[in-house]
Amino acid sequence: MTIQKEEAIEILIEAIELINRTEEKDIVTYYVSECIKYMLSIRDDISEKEMEKIADKISIEGGELVMSVAERLRKEGEERGIEQEKRKSAKIDIIKGYSTEIIMEMTGLTEKEIEELRKEMLKN
Repeated sequence: MTIQKEEAIEILIEAIELINRTEEKDIVTYYVSECIKYMLSIRDDISEKEMEKIADKISIEGGELVMSVAERLRKEGEERGIEQEKRKSAKIDIIKGYSTEIIMEMTGLTEKEIEELRKEMLKN
């Protein structure tokens, strides 16, 4: 059962308002940030900017929280992309017959990671 956009926004508002009302800010902020992270990852009808505007209306802390969660997600995505490119490059280098040492220098992958790629490629 998927909740409607309006319901999701209402939950976001309530969660951010809870941060303002609680004395346990650290723990509540952690859980609210995890909820925001989850919402950003599964909802394509609520943009990061829209969440940020909603949170800004409630509190400066709320807006900053949404921005920091979104930034963390972007950074994680970039890191995954970089790691995928390293692996892709290493596979090409393996096909070209380069030594493990050279591939390690060129990609920054470890010997173990390269050997795992070799095994993976042999299976396919």
